[in-house]
Amino acid sequence: MTKTYVALSIFLAAGCSPGDENPPLPSGNTAIVLTSGGFGAGGAVNSVGLADHKVVMAIDTSIDQDSAIRIAGAKAYVLNRGPGSLFIYDTSSWKSPIEILTGDASVSHNTSDPSDLAVVGTKVYVSLLGNDSAHALGVLDSSQPQGAIKWINVPTATADTDGKPEAGGLYSCNGLLYLLTQDYDEMTYLPTGGGRIAIIDPAKDTLGDIIQLTGKNPNAMAAESGDCETVLVAASGPFGGAPDNTGGIERVDLGKKKSLGFVLKDTDLNGRPSSVDVVSKTLAFATIYFDLEPQPMGPPQLSSSKVVSFNPSTGKLIGDVTDAAGFIPFATVAPSGELYVGVDFFPGSTDSSKLKAGVYIGKADGSKLTAPPLDIGQNPYAIAFQ
Repeated sequence: MTKTYVALSIFLAAGCSPGDENPPLPSGNTAIVLTSGGFGAGGAVNSVGLADHKVVMAIDTSIDQDSAIRIAGAKAYVLNRGPGSLFIYDTSSWKSPIEILTGDASVSHNTSDPSDLAVVGTKVYVSLLGNDSAHALGVLDSSQPQGAIKWINVPTATADTDGKPEAGGLYSCNGLLYLLTQDYDEMTYLPTGGGRIAIIDPAKDTLGDIIQLTGKNPNAMAAESGDCETVLVAASGPFGGAPDNTGGIERVDLGKKKSLGFVLKDTDLNGRPSSVDVVSKTLAFATIYFDLEPQPMGPPQLSSSKVVSFNPSTGKLIGDVTDAAGFIPFATVAPSGELYVGVDFFPGSTDSSKLKAGVYIGKADGSKLTAPPLDIGQNPYAIAFQ
């Protein structure tokens, strides 16, 4: 079964204060968009001006086609998932990145399958989907570009017998890191129970408490409150299957270290969520997979995606923000207050009913995006702001 990667919300610095009611927007005046040429075709770094939507393509073309990006200060951190490496760029030039492998002498970077990252000083924490518990979270150091300098053990869930916690999204708040574990069986890709949030203390590089989630296969986490301690988690449930109340948007109190239950279940969303981004107490966005279609072998699978808006306070679905697409890797509110949605049109697809590839931009008010997409050269795959 092909794995699907999604955009993951992360705060490299909390940037929140107890007096703020809503989570803050990211900062910057430029969107950095990573693109993918598809299997074996490589990817590229591109930019979009937030004020004029001017596109600059192919700033760097040495990245993998399966990638993720985070920006902290004057540095950009790009994960190359296929080869298992991290590129660190100076954003003033985007030339000659430092490369650090996501392994060491005893653990191969080639099979580590890096998923997400968080930056704390010179240390870069990388979640590794393909690694066992003892090597699920690697610590790299930009001042020592020699591979992982240490590992943080993240225990496997009791019911998950493959020895891997399937470490995924990382989130930073008030000096702690929060790591999502997907906890699925790597042979069947079926979740073995609700996902979890592992709490990491980067000052000591130690694992703290683990928060048990209700939703299965959690993919993304975003701040819901100004103090960054109440978050919404998007849990997809079993890969590709019809909504069955095992996934949805779940609220978690990180300070109290407990789940507060579903805001919306996958059956309420009429699809399985893969991302979440919060604007205010009454407006948030989620990308969902929907539309069961027959398969040559096996049961029907969800085959379409779209962005929807919902009210986190009432748990009510507001409506569709996009038409159907094949794959939507990100739906993110920019510093400009606009919603940026990346659409990937699968290579070889002839389905003209699906949205064309490109970056769709519009008001982040819950209304439908109607402007034509920006052409970024390849399929949009990840986004960050500087």
